[in-house]
Amino acid sequence: MSATAEHPEDALPACHVIPLGDWREHQASCACWCCPQQDDLEPGVWRHNAMDQRERYESGELRLQ
Repeated sequence: MSATAEHPEDALPACHVIPLGDWREHQASCACWCCPQQDDLEPGVWRHNAMDQRERYESGELRLQ
């Protein structure tokens, strides 16, 4: 027995921006484990979050010590 759940947004055409070389594989779906967020400026573009938190370093929120 198996079950699948689809995210309502997956029925619409979308572009998924997925980080390369992340610690865990992503799904090109709005239901990915990383809780992707739709881009504010580009509707239909979904930004996935890296498990290694590289976005926080790129934005300056976190710094290497």
